[in-house]
Amino acid sequence: HPTAAKMVADWALPAERNWAAGLEFMGTSAGSLISALLVPQLASVFGWRWAFGVLSIITILFTIYWHKTVYSYPRQHPVLSNKEQNMAAMDDKRGMTTVDSAVLKRILFSPSSIAVYGAHMAYNSYRYTLSAWMPTYYDTVLHTDPQLAGLHLCLAELTAFVTTLGLKAKLDTLVTSGQMSTRGVRMCCCAGGTSLMAGAVVALAVVPTTHPLFTTLCLCVGWVGLAAAALGWSGNYLDLTKQSAGMLMGVGNTLATLPTFASPLITAKILESSAGWSGVFCMLAGFNMVAVAVYCLFSNTECLDPPPELNENAGKKQD
Repeated sequence: HPTAAKMVADWALPAERNWAAGLEFMGTSAGSLISALLVPQLASVFGWRWAFGVLSIITILFTIYWHKTVYSYPRQHPVLSNKEQNMAAMDDKRGMTTVDSAVLKRILFSPSSIAVYGAHMAYNSYRYTLSAWMPTYYDTVLHTDPQLAGLHLCLAELTAFVTTLGLKAKLDTLVTSGQMSTRGVRMCCCAGGTSLMAGAVVALAVVPTTHPLFTTLCLCVGWVGLAAAALGWSGNYLDLTKQSAGMLMGVGNTLATLPTFASPLITAKILESSAGWSGVFCMLAGFNMVAVAVYCLFSNTECLDPPPELNENAGKKQD
């Protein structure tokens, strides 16, 4: 994610960065969807060794393709037109300046950045806790065949992919037409999406049913919210800085991995208690609603980068 954020900041013009960030998360959903369909089939027919091997080969081939075709900056690309080169060069001035350490510290620890960190952490806690534990839920609670459960989980990923694809164009239209501000779009996506996420798991907690279709419906609603929320906070990284986009998202992504480490331990402890699965679902809902409240209070879309000339003067003074 930090690498993707830096690439989007360097390659996409300001008006296009929301669209580019949305493509990144569409790729995440598409990869999860393909894996959910491919891995169970490979494992059941050829065994788990083949599943790991095929995924490794795909990753290696993509790495080679990336290395051969991707350039760090638009001015290095051999096939861009002169018009595209000039547009990139005008926007490149802000991104190529040296960042003063005091400015970097102000960006990383600003309330706006902390609000995005919190939303990112809530996203990861929800996505990866459910991705890791729902196969167990389908097996032990719903008594669903593993391959059929895999298809149910694929529906959630497909829903997220379609949501991102459809919602992204609509959001860009709202901003470019002046109907909503960028901050308004960010807050609506994050608040509305997180509310759907929380509502979906609360429904699983309070409705006494063991029907797989109801569970899958709730997951699909939650994944719609997941996609919408990501369109809100992910673009916010690029709103706040271009110079330090990779660093900012690197810090955010590092903090957002903490829930993925903690959630297996916390979930196991809750399942051992009398709260059971309802406790797990309510924990996710509570964490996400607290995070979105913080995001709505402190988020901003104002760029924190100083003008290039200020960075140049700061660099001369340090020299």
